Amino acid sequence: MWIEEREVNALWKGKMSYNRVSYLYNDELLQLATLNFELKQLLYKNELKELKSWAENYEISNMGFGREKTSYCYFAIAAALTSLPYDSYVRMFLAKSAIIITVADDFFDSIGSLNELQILTDAVQRYIHNQNCLDI
Repeated sequence: MWIEEREVNALWKGKMSYNRVSYLYNDELLQLATLNFELKQLLYKNELKELKSWAENYEISNMGFGREKTSYCYFAIAAALTSLPYDSYVRMFLAKSAIIITVADDFFDSIGSLNELQILTDAVQRYIHNQNCLDI
């Protein structure tokens, strides 16, 4: 019995030909989906714990100015990169980068001088030029 034989909404995602399921209520499929959900939740929880530990080790959260956005940065990245577990390294790298960028932005918004901002801008431009990051 296919999903098409059930009385469901004609626009329901499960009716797509590439997404067919032999039975609408399949206990094995439900169990597999539950295990997949629990595995993802455990992975995300462990990654967030590791990220918070990283931020504490480098005292990013105790700088005394700006926002502490460890969880926010991680969830923003994790929402975009959900391929499990292949993107775990990428998620952590991008979340750490976002946290560092947020801290730098807050520093220059609150206590950084224009001269210090110019020094940072020059350093980034030298790095980009030396790495040929803009070459296509």
